[in-house]
Amino acid sequence: MRGRSAPFADPSLTALQARHVWLPDAGASTLLGVTEAAYTSSMRSERIFLPSLPSIEHILIDATGRQQVVLRANQASIQLTIEGADLTAGHIAITFLVPGLDAIAGARHQLDLLDRVLSANRAPSSVVPRWTTRTRNLRDALITLDGRRAGASHREIAILIYGAEAVAADWGVGLRQRMQRHYSRGAALAAGGYRDFLR
Repeated sequence: MRGRSAPFADPSLTALQARHVWLPDAGASTLLGVTEAAYTSSMRSERIFLPSLPSIEHILIDATGRQQVVLRANQASIQLTIEGADLTAGHIAITFLVPGLDAIAGARHQLDLLDRVLSANRAPSSVVPRWTTRTRNLRDALITLDGRRAGASHREIAILIYGAEAVAADWGVGLRQRMQRHYSRGAALAAGGYRDFLR
């Protein structure tokens, strides 16, 4: 998205949904850089076509003419405020600025974040936790309740949850009673307003 207006976010959305663009003066949230229209031969290998990056989300031009670039990937995002040549016109080289010695630590953090965003896709840093016995029982209880209300039998629901082989082997041993417990637990959750809470 590109336009001649100040950066904005839809106020009807949450911060996470809006994928907002910060105002240019929010220096703590942005990395500052400059581009030039012409480069020496030694800089040719450093030139990139910024809109081709897979992590690019926005390139906006603010009211002062600075280009606000938002990159998002690998569970991280960063905003670049770039002055100089048009980023969308062709290959450019970007020089990042550190405004004073006191800003070195912050710039290091921002450059590390930029490196993370530009790196090849990585597995999420926080792995989805495994099911515990309690959460699995709650899940199976709600599946059983929904299945029964849809007209499925306990055995049909058990096949969905555990697989046909497990049902064939264990149905008469104890799986039938487990399904009845799942249904009772699901009905108790629904009677307690749990389903309304989930909505």
